Amino acid sequence: MRIGYFIDMFPYQNPITGKILKQSSPGGAGIVAYNLAVQMAKRGHEVYVFTTAQNEDGSLSRYGNISVIRYKSNFTVGQGSIALKHLIRPFFSSVDLDIVHSHAGGLPAPLGGAIYAKRKNIPFVITHHAEWIGGFGTFRRRAGVFLYNNLICDWLLSKSDINIAPSKSFVDVSENLKKYRDKIVIIPNGLNLQEFQIPQSKGECRDILNLPMEKKILLYMGSLHPHKGPNVLITAMAHVVKQHPNTLLLIGGKGIIEEDLKRLTEELNLQNNVKFLGFVTSKSKALYYKASDLFVLPSLTESFGIVNLEAMASGLPVVASSVGGVPDVVKDGINGLLTIPRDPDDLAEKISCLCDSESLRDRLGKTGEILSKEYSWETVSDKTESVYLDLI
Repeated sequence: MRIGYFIDMFPYQNPITGKILKQSSPGGAGIVAYNLAVQMAKRGHEVYVFTTAQNEDGSLSRYGNISVIRYKSNFTVGQGSIALKHLIRPFFSSVDLDIVHSHAGGLPAPLGGAIYAKRKNIPFVITHHAEWIGGFGTFRRRAGVFLYNNLICDWLLSKSDINIAPSKSFVDVSENLKKYRDKIVIIPNGLNLQEFQIPQSKGECRDILNLPMEKKILLYMGSLHPHKGPNVLITAMAHVVKQHPNTLLLIGGKGIIEEDLKRLTEELNLQNNVKFLGFVTSKSKALYYKASDLFVLPSLTESFGIVNLEAMASGLPVVASSVGGVPDVVKDGINGLLTIPRDPDDLAEKISCLCDSESLRDRLGKTGEILSKEYSWETVSDKTESVYLDLI
């Protein structure tokens, strides 16, 4: 089977060796597409990835059964790179695909996939990772968000043969997905469990990362964007440190509100309790998880939240907002605690609850580690391959 993945951002990483070729931040959708490509290639399928380039134009990289075609962007909207050649150039490739799978998150790659499938009269699958988040940014960005959420997204979902959603809870809250329940298949995001099963102890990880041994360490990992709620977390920390002054919050990631978050940290006099890590490499990520006592994801909206899975695989209890698809992964009182979104007081209360009880942290963390095994990429790929075979 010749499978075409259309995705706006795809990791610069050798799918065979795992070697990072160039630093990039593909986001959750890009990570999903990458791991599906790896798994499908292992099963003997030919995989073609149409994605956006950082600089080069029309480049082709081959890794065994995987071919990655990148098109240079013409302009940017917010932090998204728009390569208009996605809409045209795939038609002129020498590849005749059997099925197209678009990953909706950025543009115009998913549109290119839909157009290609329609013109070639082949099955079209789309994974709807999330709606775009409005309420901030330039006028051009706000207009783009409105256009995508209200017109483009609906058009993509209407043209597909199957819509894949990462969680049932996300389907229930998504205005776009609700219209197409009759052709939705729930397939969660996956995880490379072995990446987080490292031999180092918590103390050894802290020593490697030069982190204090005596502090309770909270970890946030993700983009620094308004919809991820890191400002809510920093505000909550002002309450947490009153009860637990020996607490340190590590914030891993980059984004458009990073400077605002640093100013908020200073305004709340939390410089000794909050540390910004910047971009965290995949090699260091597992060390930070293992070095921490609990993980926090205070998102305002979230279709799935793959970082919650990473924390669970690392044996950490999770404190996360009860939004979107998060409750499908984080079970309140079982492997973590759910909080009211946008409520720093409630978030602080749940964090303090875990800081107070080592036994509770251990119980939730051990359960989460067991549950994480249900989300291996092998299992996710089995379900995805079944969708393809049913359509061909």
